[in-house]
Amino acid sequence: MAAIPINLKIDKGADFSAVFTLTDEYGEPINLNSHIVISSFSNSYISTNKQNFTVNIINSSDGIIELKLSAVQTSLLKLPRYVYDVILIAPINIGGSKIRVIEGILEVSPGVS
Repeated sequence: MAAIPINLKIDKGADFSAVFTLTDEYGEPINLNSHIVISSFSNSYISTNKQNFTVNIINSSDGIIELKLSAVQTSLLKLPRYVYDVILIAPINIGGSKIRVIEGILEVSPGVS
């Protein structure tokens, strides 16, 4: 399954939240019971300096997740663009495979206030 490209926009200094429904290649929601979902962003794909989103599983049986950053976290963003991805990790008892399900560009809007 190839990662779905989705670009995001963050307002610097504001709380950020994005909700996604993770689906399989047939468009059916992925059941996230016993799965781990992680997400991070960086200034480039080869950078070792990564920052993590807070990932909440909103509804595990329907594959709904939320990525979050606080206003304090977004106020510390220095660059206008980052890259990010969302990784789904299966339970060890079914292989423990890691799959990148979403990837994209994270654009930071500096704002005035």
